[in-house]
Amino acid sequence: MKENDSKNTRTESADWRNPPPVRWELARENEQSRTIARVLYKWILYMDQNFKDWDKRPHAGFFLDGAGWYGFETSYPMYVYAVMGAFSDKNDWPSALPRELLEERAIKALRFLCFTHDSGPIDCVRPIGKNKWNSGQKWGGKNAPYFQATQTGTAVFHIAYTAWLFWEKLDEETRQMVAELTIGYAERWSQAEPRDGSFHDTQMEENAWTATGILAAVMLFPRHPRHEAWSEAYDKWNLNTATVPEDRFNGNLYKGEPLSDKWIQTVTLFPDFTNENHGMVHPDYMATAITFRACYAIASFTQGKPLDDTMLLNNKHIYEQSLKRWTQFDGMIVPIQSQDWWYNRQTLVTTLHAFMNVIHRDPDAALLEQQALAATIKLQQSNETGCLIEKNGELYPISPNDYQTAEDFESMYAFALANAYVLHVLGGPGVSPSKKREMQSRLADVYMYPYGSAVVHRTENTFSSFSWRNRVMAITLPSKGLWTITPIENSYIGKVVFEGSEENISPASGGIAVKSESQRINPSDNGFGASACVEHGEGSILQRIAWVSLPDGSSVYAEQFTVVKPCRVAAMHTGLLGVRNERYKTIPELAPGRRNIHIGGKTETFDGFFGRDEDITRRFPPVPYINVDDEIGYLLFGTNGIRYDNRHQYPKWKGIEDCLVLNDKVGAAYVGGEILQPFIAVTLPNRTAMETKEALAHYHQLEASDNGMIIVETDKYMIYANLMPHTRNISGTRRLSTSSIAVFGGTVRVAEGMYSWTYETAGQQAGFLESDCRLEASSMSSADLQLMIAAGQTMIVNCSTQNEFIGEFFSSAGRVPIILAPGGGMIVKC
Repeated sequence: MKENDSKNTRTESADWRNPPPVRWELARENEQSRTIARVLYKWILYMDQNFKDWDKRPHAGFFLDGAGWYGFETSYPMYVYAVMGAFSDKNDWPSALPRELLEERAIKALRFLCFTHDSGPIDCVRPIGKNKWNSGQKWGGKNAPYFQATQTGTAVFHIAYTAWLFWEKLDEETRQMVAELTIGYAERWSQAEPRDGSFHDTQMEENAWTATGILAAVMLFPRHPRHEAWSEAYDKWNLNTATVPEDRFNGNLYKGEPLSDKWIQTVTLFPDFTNENHGMVHPDYMATAITFRACYAIASFTQGKPLDDTMLLNNKHIYEQSLKRWTQFDGMIVPIQSQDWWYNRQTLVTTLHAFMNVIHRDPDAALLEQQALAATIKLQQSNETGCLIEKNGELYPISPNDYQTAEDFESMYAFALANAYVLHVLGGPGVSPSKKREMQSRLADVYMYPYGSAVVHRTENTFSSFSWRNRVMAITLPSKGLWTITPIENSYIGKVVFEGSEENISPASGGIAVKSESQRINPSDNGFGASACVEHGEGSILQRIAWVSLPDGSSVYAEQFTVVKPCRVAAMHTGLLGVRNERYKTIPELAPGRRNIHIGGKTETFDGFFGRDEDITRRFPPVPYINVDDEIGYLLFGTNGIRYDNRHQYPKWKGIEDCLVLNDKVGAAYVGGEILQPFIAVTLPNRTAMETKEALAHYHQLEASDNGMIIVETDKYMIYANLMPHTRNISGTRRLSTSSIAVFGGTVRVAEGMYSWTYETAGQQAGFLESDCRLEASSMSSADLQLMIAAGQTMIVNCSTQNEFIGEFFSSAGRVPIILAPGGGMIVKC
């Protein structure tokens, strides 16, 4: 083969050019690794159709069109082929490609990447593909800005690890190119400093991939004269991947130097172990500190070296205090401030859970890894071709401006699985998994994230959250989680579209509320209340909102609009929900390919599919309740109408996601000063349509005595919100309809067949009161009573001057007969 014409003085000495031996004897297949291998073998059969020989140099080839971003279109599958060809036992999948062919493809891809890299011959450029930015160009980021240049670090690691596994089978030309490429990256970025940042676009990911690129030379050439400098740089970039403010004061010694003096120079995480990327709290990127460190673990395991715990800084905190708490039944992490990629990310998170299982010995992670892998298998089976994201993925636009479709991200998914595979082959099967029900029970709690600007409430079979910055939105999910309802941008809050604006009038996109004012969060042990104010149209309209998450997993959303300035509104789409409407034949219980919407006593069915037909919009008059597929119900008070968008056309695909608007108001002109009627939506997860209808009898909106007061009474809870900024007594009234009333804190008045409740609340406060106390009387509709509840006691006063009151008081302490003469009273425990 022709020798590479490019020379590098750092690579001319041969003494250091043999990598450490691969400890093949440490590789042991186990049940988990074999399960992953079977998925990867099927995927390889799919991807192999996209391999092409390159005619510019001998024994070289690429995947897809060879001109993707950062070399990933070829480096990701090359890595998968390499680890499967090197470690796997093909006997578990007899129809798989021969190991010799996997090896051949991997080495051809390796040579293609080396030739077309900036360090390769000048005439070796990538083929002409769909991406105009990369076609006919080299890759490697030689003259690119920091972000683009460093992001090649992952591909550099792929190249180094592939070369390491097959070093004895590489010719001198290829070895020389690998050395120049990996050393070039290490030299360039070892002389730079890690970046600082946690808001908007955290530097966690950038520091992680830069560390990974430097790691390539560290692991491959430990005898190189510059190894110590690279190793120190890797340690620094790695440590600065996941740092909280207090780490800047960490005096613990690492290699003889305090962490805070020499090593840690950045903050990439908030104190609550969240951060932001793409302008929001984004679990995909919060996980990158852990998932990129999988490469460190793999490099160490491959040569039989133990891991240094310092290099795993804050992994457990990120996982235990945020990511694990947000994870649903299939291992997927709920994106509490919406998702700007696609929803099915079970395959990607398999590496995250595998790392925490194998390295950190977390039993919950072991269970979540199993669940994520099981979901991955079902999705792959549904796709039929062996792909992991979507069949015919080239049709699904994910990042149109960057020429990226679902097909372009297939290899990233396979790479994630390949990392999980190697972790298990070299690190063992992990620990015994937690019991599902026990874990769900243990994780049921309320979690505050004051820096991430969100609060989360889990029960054993529901998930609820509220976010007041970046994406002002709320979520309540049933037991099937994101398979039923999606965290669509502006969830519940919706959007206001003004006439004459360029805003898309559709509720499905745009109009993102990135901030709110006067937020107040009121957490309790088993739920929370939240309130805030969102401005629309540069302050023309104020949307005062409240969100209350209840102990039983249900929630209450309330809003009231105040018009501040004259304006013309084209549409108000509030109570906005994303409805997942996927079709995967192996999981019909989650993705049947249609949604039955029960509304107004009728059922309408909307098919879910991508493309072919135009979107369908259906509008419905106001109704008291609506239910989605017997999985989640909504009770509505004050709605202006319902809208359902059955979507098939997606400029940017995230999944098959319909839109349900619970309060749809079209067109209005305002002079300023108007206060619109409040709208309230009670969300009842895990309820059928019949159960939702029956629940209507148990939920009462009290008629408020003033604007900005929201009161909803149920059999067990009194939900309230004071949407105004000042402390006041909120009060409301309803007509008595039964012989029984629940007894809540505050003051209750029963007179002339009416029930009224008064409670002092601080400004901008929402919450709930819970009670298991009840007062019953056959004469309740004619009674004249006042009840005052405080400090666990209830004073009952008969305000009638003529009639005796006879009833019964029920509480956890038992039954107490109540007999009150006119004007009489008594105190009972509650």
